[in-house]
Amino acid sequence: MVRIRYDTHIDFVSVCRRCRRRAGRNVFHCGLRCCERRLGRHRCLQIFSVGSVVPWAEAGVGAVATQANVNVGYGPRALELLRQGRTAKEVLDQLLAEDKFEGKDGRQVAIIDGKGAIAAYTGPNAPTWAGDLQGKTWSAQGNILVGPQVVEAMGRAFEETHGELAERLFAALKAGDAAGGDARGKQSASMLVVRKQGGRNTNNDRYIYINVDDNPQPFPELRRLLDMNLDYCTRTRLSNCSDPARRRMPATPQRRRRTIFPIEATPTSASDAELCGRR
Repeated sequence: MVRIRYDTHIDFVSVCRRCRRRAGRNVFHCGLRCCERRLGRHRCLQIFSVGSVVPWAEAGVGAVATQANVNVGYGPRALELLRQGRTAKEVLDQLLAEDKFEGKDGRQVAIIDGKGAIAAYTGPNAPTWAGDLQGKTWSAQGNILVGPQVVEAMGRAFEETHGELAERLFAALKAGDAAGGDARGKQSASMLVVRKQGGRNTNNDRYIYINVDDNPQPFPELRRLLDMNLDYCTRTRLSNCSDPARRRMPATPQRRRRTIFPIEATPTSASDAELCGRR
């Protein structure tokens, strides 16, 4: 009997259009996942906490999502190579060349580098339906999905949604779920946005980092946490604003966010990149 562990999830990688003209500084990852553990062909268990294994990101460097038959080491190793100036494609090729562990042909990985270039891999033995799809500024990939319509719906939703980048990514997650999503449901969610000095307190690049580790309906809780995180970050930026008029906080979280981020504007800087995954 061989024990095989799969991470079942959809991943979404995107770069804003301005990021292709200027060096990317911000990376986003969001995940919603259901994990399966098989003992031979007979048993299946759900595993919690997508945020503990899949998303890896560093401001100004890039982001990585490692999934399916997960090699967690892909995350830190990829960031190390990206820091050296390697492109996303070069990093992907080196990760696969260095991987001597069993099950490499069942892995999936998506990488975005600091200049916005994207590379993705779906192994031939990744559990079906498995595949990846790229647009001009994004890549979507997943495994054990109901079909390719899931990643297609995510790409469309991201492109058609405007405003706060985290909202666009959340819209992509919702669209993937509405298209059928994971063939066996969902259990946990994670969202990570890194931005130079954009996080809470001092010297923190994690603009957004929220996790729903174990919940049969993680979307509502992820939504609640996202609202809290965005509101907190907006309060912080307003309080640090040099313009006294803008420091007068509007009454609602939505108005506070729009004070800094007009609804049609890209809120995070001119050089944002995001990595989003859903399980």
